[in-house]
Amino acid sequence: MTVEETRMAAAEALKAIHGVGDEVQGIHDAVKAVEDRVKGVEGMIQGVGDTVKGIGDMVILGEQKLFNFSSLFSLFIPIRC
Repeated sequence: MTVEETRMAAAEALKAIHGVGDEVQGIHDAVKAVEDRVKGVEGMIQGVGDTVKGIGDMVILGEQKLFNFSSLFSLFIPIRC
C-alpha cells in the first residue's frame, strides 16, 4: 500500500467514524426529547392526582357536614313508642 492509499483509507475511516458519531448524537437527542415528554406527563399525572385528592377531601368534608346536620335534625324528630 502506498502512502497515498493509506491516507485515503484513513480518511474514509475517519469519515465513517464521524458519521457514527452523528448518529449517536441524534439518538441521544431523541432519547432526551422522550425523557422531557415523560417528565411533562408525570407532572400532568401528579396534577390530576392532586385534583382527585382535593375532590376526595371535599367529599369527606361534605359527608361529615351532612352527617352532623342529620344528627342535629334527629334531635327534633319525635320518638314513637
